[in-house]
Amino acid sequence: NGIGSVLMVANCDQTYSGYLFGYWSINCAAGLENIKGDESQKEVVWRRRGLNYIKHHEDRYPIVTAARVARMWGIWTPSRITEGIEFDAALEGRGLWQSQLATDQYFVMLPFAIAGIFVLRRRKVPVLPFLAIAGTITFTAATTFGITRYRAPVDAMLPVLAGVAFFAAWDAWRRQRQPELTTTSPSELRTPVAVAGR
Repeated sequence: NGIGSVLMVANCDQTYSGYLFGYWSINCAAGLENIKGDESQKEVVWRRRGLNYIKHHEDRYPIVTAARVARMWGIWTPSRITEGIEFDAALEGRGLWQSQLATDQYFVMLPFAIAGIFVLRRRKVPVLPFLAIAGTITFTAATTFGITRYRAPVDAMLPVLAGVAFFAAWDAWRRQRQPELTTTSPSELRTPVAVAGR
């Protein structure tokens, strides 16, 4: 019974414009608070409301979808980037400084994790599992709403991929510091043999 409530709270005037653009709003459920029936029966009503709104606002759907994805990846909000942090703190119950710290860590590790993907690809290590997870959460956000909670699987991958990039750079630095082995000429190799023969 989850998809109906998600479609309902993600598709209404509040989420198609304004500061909740691409997010979700409990106000999308206005008028449906006292509908009768069990969860499965209510889900039908919720789903119908969400789908009907999408059908009547098809021209806005592509840009709303883009906003959802951008929100989930933490690269855009309607007003400022800290808005997502405030939503995580207040609506997700994570705490303000915890959400700020998590966002800072995310942006620090993200470029190194992307570099790690390229390192693995160059070494012919399969990267499809990483890309599949990123693609799955992107699809999830695009079809529901943009929230950083959906990004949790990628957040768990970032230290691994960033570590790949770090140690690749470390190994390259160590190789550069190693002195080059001097090559011995053939004449130098023959000299000891001639002396030993005498």
